[in-house]
Amino acid sequence: ASTREVFARCAPLLDPLPDFGFDAQARRFYNCLPRLLQQAGGDVSNVTLERVFFDDFDRDMRAFHGIREAFYAEAGVSGDRLPAMTYIEQPPCREAQQLELQVQAVIPKPNGSVAVESFVDDATGATVKLLTIDGRRHLYIADIKGLAADADATGTFREQADRMFANAARLLKPFGARFTEVLRTWCYISDIDRNYDEFNLSRNVFFQTEGVTRLPASTGIEAGMWPSHALCSMDLYVLLDAEGCDIEIMHTPTLNEA
Repeated sequence: ASTREVFARCAPLLDPLPDFGFDAQARRFYNCLPRLLQQAGGDVSNVTLERVFFDDFDRDMRAFHGIREAFYAEAGVSGDRLPAMTYIEQPPCREAQQLELQVQAVIPKPNGSVAVESFVDDATGATVKLLTIDGRRHLYIADIKGLAADADATGTFREQADRMFANAARLLKPFGARFTEVLRTWCYISDIDRNYDEFNLSRNVFFQTEGVTRLPASTGIEAGMWPSHALCSMDLYVLLDAEGCDIEIMHTPTLNEA
């Protein structure tokens, strides 16, 4: 009743593709974003989450950080007011396109309000966004990884996956939540053909330990992570105040169950 939720996907080039390099493509997107949000009655300060898909981390990450930080600084958004960010190395389909972005914004209506709190987990680098809307708290945690404390000890995929799920459970605890309350996950897996079985084994054990029976809706895709020795990562969403809400698993006869 008091907010509008806006999702924007931007592929910053239209056919025929002009000869734009990474910097020009990134600037073109961020120049366009305020106009998109204005059409929905909002502005840049309303952005809560971003996902960026890179063609090449090593080549473009430094440039992207500079362009993004300059854009938000000019809009008066800095520090913990910056959107939570997930970095994914997954090249766009079109060869000339070097990045693609997804943005989520929560825009107050004229008589509405959104309270946003931000936290960064120093141990993992994950970003937590807690949005309070109409008395209900919406918890988003972005870029949860399972890296070891020793950066040189990469470990196996299974070890990282186990730590990632354990980190997710730890990050929920300060909000009085358990993984049984998670409604949505986004899982990113390196070399998915090789590692998906191990990922599922790790998740099954974790769900059994946590007592998860209502499975969260989930996306699982192949991706490279940042930093490069990360082999998996996860974002999640929890509705902390679910009293009075009907939550059920949806089924379709045209798809196999995940």
